[in-house]
Amino acid sequence: PSSNVNYDFVINEVADRLLNSTTGIFDVPDVKSRFRLSDEDVTYTLQFDAAGVTGKLKSFQIGGLNTFNKFRALDNNFKENPTQQEIDERFDYTLTHEIGLNTLSFKASFELQFLPGIWVNVPANPTPSEVITVNFELTISELDVNAATFTLIQPELLNDVQVGQIFGPDADILGNCSGKVLDHLNISGLAISFLTLSALSLVSDENDPIDDLIAESLTLINSILLGGFESQLDTIVENGVRPFLNDQFEDLFVDPDAFCEPYTPQVYDPESFQVADALFFSSFTQILDSVIGGDPIDDNDADINSILDIMIQYFLIDSPTLDGPDIVKIDRGDYEVVEKIDFGLRSGTDYFNGVIGGLIINNFDSISSLVVNQTGSPIDPYAAQVVFEWGHHDTKPVSPLSLCFPVVLNATLNGDVVADENFCIQLDVSLDIDFELMAQIDIDRTYQLTFGELQNVACLFAILNDKELR
Repeated sequence: PSSNVNYDFVINEVADRLLNSTTGIFDVPDVKSRFRLSDEDVTYTLQFDAAGVTGKLKSFQIGGLNTFNKFRALDNNFKENPTQQEIDERFDYTLTHEIGLNTLSFKASFELQFLPGIWVNVPANPTPSEVITVNFELTISELDVNAATFTLIQPELLNDVQVGQIFGPDADILGNCSGKVLDHLNISGLAISFLTLSALSLVSDENDPIDDLIAESLTLINSILLGGFESQLDTIVENGVRPFLNDQFEDLFVDPDAFCEPYTPQVYDPESFQVADALFFSSFTQILDSVIGGDPIDDNDADINSILDIMIQYFLIDSPTLDGPDIVKIDRGDYEVVEKIDFGLRSGTDYFNGVIGGLIINNFDSISSLVVNQTGSPIDPYAAQVVFEWGHHDTKPVSPLSLCFPVVLNATLNGDVVADENFCIQLDVSLDIDFELMAQIDIDRTYQLTFGELQNVACLFAILNDKELR
């Protein structure tokens, strides 16, 4: 979430890491091979009476992917410290998403070949026209996108899918295998707005007369369409963009007959995942250090304390899935375990009784530092260091984690009250944890596991070639 004033847009840094550059550009120099498409998939033909043209998409670039100024995804209307009404108003199957980008640009390269029109008598063996390459460019500024998706997921269908079928070296993470879990995916709402939309332009380094012809055509197209596009954007999005995207989602993800290619065991060198070279690990640590954790943790609505508070609220209070005592939330980080122990003795008119509990937990949200780093000199490719502080910090005022056991004692002797006590046995806790975790996780055995087997502890230990806690 990006609503908090202290939020650091680490999503931009993660985008740089995923793109392996600081340009914010996703570059596909060869569309056909990158997405394993046929010529038919990347070829578009416009046929008119006098002439026609065939265009083949060769490459494209999407720029500005590290200019996020707003990012909120997978929101089901969850509220912190919710009332019962707010709990009832949570979405069961709808997720909302909101993103904002300062700039988003598109560049595409086409190979164009002109064709004779419908009116033209074509000889039996016509001489093919010259193929020319043209490049188009479009830029949008201050783009805002708000969307709602209606999603029906059957996660149990993923139990029989192998990890390698989705994340393996030859797998497509958005392909048929991951689509097995989606029973339905539909964009139920979509709104797009922007500050400016540049005219579609031709970018050419050659002085070719055909470029002048295309440029003049683009000028005419821009003058006719650009103003109408801006004024009719809502209608275009609702009647054009949203149905188109839903059709694509249906084809990509929700095809019950789609074939899910089995994972083929392979020999890897090295045979274990290396943390030092893992793009996932570097992206994860960037998010952890800048948003979820850090030293010290910057209080925001996505830090580890907020995440723990949400998990306790949902799993232990709103929708308890574990057998155990009831838990009541007093405030953020403060809880009461509603479980009391009564005891007592009575002799005639004299008695002694007491009550212990329930347990009151204060300052549970006092985790002050959480950092994960690569470790070793030289760096151990299979190890990570975890530094964790709870209840104190050298530079940031933090209250200790407090556990309070309320005790009530009452006693009479010969009709006189000899005890009427109400006190708390309190334990304040401050933790410093610093450890290294080394794990050599076998790549091939991991990819052979199914997602159902990942829930089995024995299977998780089976993929470890070596392990050590230091």
